[in-house]
Formats: sequence, structure tokens, C-alpha cells
Amino acid sequence: MGDDSNSGNNSNKSGASSSVSDNDAFGETKFVWNGDVVLSKKRNSEETLYVNPTVST
Repeated sequence: MGDDSNSGNNSNKSGASSSVSDNDAFGETKFVWNGDVVLSKKRNSEETLYVNPTVST
């Protein structure tokens, strides 16, 4: 608790995107998930986008 980790395990296996937020003394952190893969994290005015470099052909 109190860190940027997803404190609730989001196990959305349907492939649909979902979001989870976590609050601590420094503010709110929002996570966007696609299934069990985190896509982005937003805290205050900073947003981190996670890109999977694996390309299947």
C-alpha cells in the first residue's frame, strides 16, 4: 500500500480494457489494463504508456 503498484489483482481475461485506481498520500494513480497486461499509468500530470515491442506476423 502507498506505492504505484496495482493493489487489486485485475484478472480481466476477456480482452476488454479496464481501469483501476489507487490512492495514497501523494495522490491518485490510475492504471489502464488490457486483460492482464498494463497499458498505461497516470499519476498527477505524468502519464506512462507501456508498449509491447513484440510483433507477430
